[in-house]
Amino acid sequence: LAVQATTTTCNGTQSTADLTYSWRIFKYGQYEQALVSESADVKKFKLSPLLLEPGSWYLVRARVVHGVGVAAAEAFASVTVTVVRGNLVAAISGGSQQNIRLGELLELDGSQSYDEDYLGTGYNDYDVSVSWTCTQLLPAYSIECPFAVAGKDIDGSIGVIDARNATASVDSMVRVTLTLTDETRSGSSFVELLTVDAAAPVVQISSSTKLEP
Repeated sequence: LAVQATTTTCNGTQSTADLTYSWRIFKYGQYEQALVSESADVKKFKLSPLLLEPGSWYLVRARVVHGVGVAAAEAFASVTVTVVRGNLVAAISGGSQQNIRLGELLELDGSQSYDEDYLGTGYNDYDVSVSWTCTQLLPAYSIECPFAVAGKDIDGSIGVIDARNATASVDSMVRVTLTLTDETRSGSSFVELLTVDAAAPVVQISSSTKLEP
């Protein structure tokens, strides 16, 4: 934020001389003494990321004083800042299409999911709930999943797909969805799993060569 201030001289011209600037920030009307501008320019107010609480509103007030002592005169300007919530970003590692072999216990890694309010460093386990769901796409759409699906680990970020006693056949396909939710937000991601024979090889592509453009 930046503030501009001028005074009017005796000859009617505008002047910025002899002005003193200060800032205060209030959260829901309460002065936040710990939130101090980090700008070297006294006419600007700047804070580092993550110092304001998401979902809250603040009043930032600039005070400008002209002169000193009993002859000093002051004026104020203020602005309301609303800190909007970021998105919940669900992410499943390994690509959007994968294989699952009959008789296999497959784990899907959703640990890279995050809350944008934490700058991509995870999410608050106490505020965000994690769920894994499954629907059948092939050979016919059905909300009934042929596999057992459950979350693993304390925060449920690992999805366990149990095809050991599945009713699915080779070439059937399911969609497994990871969803993050809190009181006001939701984010989801999915992966499609193609069922292959238990004897099918596990194939991965890797590269040890650096490709130059």
